[in-house]
Amino acid sequence: MQISIMETLWTKTLFGLSKYHDSSLNYGDEIRALLGPVWEAVHKSKIATTGINHVVYGENGEYFCGLECLKMLEHIPGLIQRRVTLEHYAYYKLTGPYSEIPRIYSEMHAELKRLGFQPTAPTIEIYGHWNDDQTKLETEFLLNFNKLSE
Repeated sequence: MQISIMETLWTKTLFGLSKYHDSSLNYGDEIRALLGPVWEAVHKSKIATTGINHVVYGENGEYFCGLECLKMLEHIPGLIQRRVTLEHYAYYKLTGPYSEIPRIYSEMHAELKRLGFQPTAPTIEIYGHWNDDQTKLETEFLLNFNKLSE
């Protein structure tokens, strides 16, 4: 696996909702359930977005599903504003079905460990625009990390 180690600041202001993962449920189902109300609030408020879904995995099973707006806003009724910043991260882009996501995480974690890094929260998934052809779906992964002690 060829990951890129990025040392440039990545920052986004997202509007969305957060929950804690229920281990009896599938992450994909939870994400879709959370994104529904996010999109509903954005459409109701007639807010222009990039149309790209972001999922930010935090500490202790917390995750945040949100969208980036085209104009800087302070508030969208019913949604939380969250600014996410990574100073450095491992990057990988998957082109293919979402069913490959667990394998990608496993390989990215192994590669980071090999390079002397330990993944740490937050981890971000950025979902490209939907395509009925699953082989053309695009998902970007940004894994924050710490240097392993020697």
